[in-house]
Amino acid sequence: MKKRHLKRLQLILISLAVISVIVFAAVDYFVSDDFVKVNNIVIQEDMIAVGVDCKGIVAGISPERAMYIQQGIDKVLDVRPNIYDTFKRTMDHYNITLEDVKIVSYEDEVYYSETVFKLNNRIFKVDSRPSDAIALALRTDSKIYINKTLLELYGQQIC
Repeated sequence: MKKRHLKRLQLILISLAVISVIVFAAVDYFVSDDFVKVNNIVIQEDMIAVGVDCKGIVAGISPERAMYIQQGIDKVLDVRPNIYDTFKRTMDHYNITLEDVKIVSYEDEVYYSETVFKLNNRIFKVDSRPSDAIALALRTDSKIYINKTLLELYGQQIC
């Protein structure tokens, strides 16, 4: 009887240790020191500024994407769903969550981002245009992060 309880206790302790490692790894992944949380998105015609407080990166976008991002900011639904609304509904139907969006790099005058999705216990990253990722993140109330180095190198006054 005592051996069975001892084995059960060992199994519980090993399980807790494994869970702890997974949790710490996930926290480290999602809250990296290399990124800061975006708290300011400004749309002006065909330009978007994304940043922290009054410092952000600025990029050109199509008027249509600017409209979709502004609708996400304003929480406005079109009479007919756009692709971001449709994708959000699909995610909801299949229990997929958008964990976060990360604006990760800038190369050849183009910004790059990752969208991090979660389905059950599986996490997968998808390369995406920052404007598309931001439009989706605004509809799913997901966090948006920007690489600190990008903000330091390319950040401008956006207020």
